[in-house]
Formats: sequence, structure tokens, C-alpha cells
Amino acid sequence: MTEEIVTTPAVERAIELLKESVATRAIGVICGANGSGKTFALKAMEGRYGKLELPGTCFRYRCCQVNGPMRGVRDLLTEIGCGRGSLLQNGSSATLQLLVKYALHEFRKRNIRTLLLDEADLWGRDSLGGLITLYDFCRENDFPITIIMTGVLHPDQWIKNVSAALSRTLRIETVGNFDAPVMLAVLQEWGEPFLAWTKLVRAGNAEANKTARAIHKATNGNLRRMRYFADLFLLQNADVSRKSVEAIFAKMMRIGASA
Repeated sequence: MTEEIVTTPAVERAIELLKESVATRAIGVICGANGSGKTFALKAMEGRYGKLELPGTCFRYRCCQVNGPMRGVRDLLTEIGCGRGSLLQNGSSATLQLLVKYALHEFRKRNIRTLLLDEADLWGRDSLGGLITLYDFCRENDFPITIIMTGVLHPDQWIKNVSAALSRTLRIETVGNFDAPVMLAVLQEWGEPFLAWTKLVRAGNAEANKTARAIHKATNGNLRRMRYFADLFLLQNADVSRKSVEAIFAKMMRIGASA
């Protein structure tokens, strides 16, 4: 099923971080455990960007593990679709200065003003340093860009290790697993069975509330686990009940038993 971006407190904080980072021409950082909704928040930024009256366009990119001052910028440009000219070849003798000039040219041409970099903590210290060189060069040439980065690692383990990046960071937001009310708000957007069931929960139905507690306990409010549960549940075309929910979680537990 296609993931719909719904409003959560974490998404709203992320949108606020985006707007404030654009206003201050700064870097914003979002940290959180695997499956806690960082990518979800970036997709919300991407989806709403045109409605927020922000400059230009944004580009969302999932980072891969790389090292070297030029490698991250080079991979980013390739993903944007800048072609595979000599500047973007791994064996190129081009300097970082030449590469960021090329990047600025492409950003201007495509009017890209915001970069949404998912899992940026996979980039090595040198690669993050190269990104800051790009950020500074764009700003110095009257085409400031905003960068929003996410990472699983604690800030002390990556962004705070790159003093140039940290000094340009407006704020570090931390996202975590959902509490039960937010879990219900998200689930109700993922299919009619969940919508009907959440109405029972909010009406105080005892059995529905027991089922809600069971789902929250099993997923721990982790967005990714919730997504897996919802997708599997909707396959069986059943009403939400403790029996049907337990059957789904029994399937999900098999991965642990077979590992």
C-alpha cells in the first residue's frame, strides 16, 4: 500500500525546523532511532514544500556510506541527474572547488534551494566537510541553500564531530517512537478497518482499548513496525480484533525465531 504522510507532532516539529532553517539560511538536523519516522518527516517536507511559500524547490536524497571530501557532493549531483561528465567520475582529477562551482551552476539552473539528506550520518567526516564547502560556496555567491539532515547516530557521534557543520546548525530535533494516541491517529489514516476501530477506542469500548494496548506494546510505537503490521493486517481483510491482531504479530515474530 502507498504510504500517506499524516500529521504527527514529530512531522510538525520537522516542518517548523525546515521553515526556520530556510529563514536563517541554516542547517537543520533530525536524529532518532531506526524506524522512528525520520524519513517520514523528510517526505512530509518534500510533499508540503510547494505549499509553504519557500524559495525554489527541494531535493530529497538518501545518503550512502561514503568517505572523502568530494564523494558525497559527487554522488548527490549524480542523483540529481547532472549526468556522468568527467567531473563526476570517481577517477576525475577535478578539485573540490571546481566541483562545488559545478554544483552551484546546476542548483541555479534547477532552482534547488533545499537539500533533504536522509541518513547523512553515513557520510564520513570528510564528506560532511565537503558538503559544508558546498553550502558556504552557494551562500557566498548569493544563492544560499538550506540543508536538512537526518541520522540514527547520536549527534555526538557525527554532526558534533564536524565543527564547521555544527556551527552552521540551527537546531537538532530528536524524534522517537509514538505514544498510543499518536499511534491511533496514524493507523486511522491507513485503511477503513483502522478508522472504524479507532472510533471504538475513542468511544471507550473496552475490547477495542485492549487491542490498542496490545498493538502499542507489540510495535512499541515504532513507525516502521506499525507500517509492517498495517500492511500485513490489511491483506487479511478482517475487522480489528485481538484475535486478528495477535495472528499478525505471530507472523511478525517468526523473523526473530528463525534468526
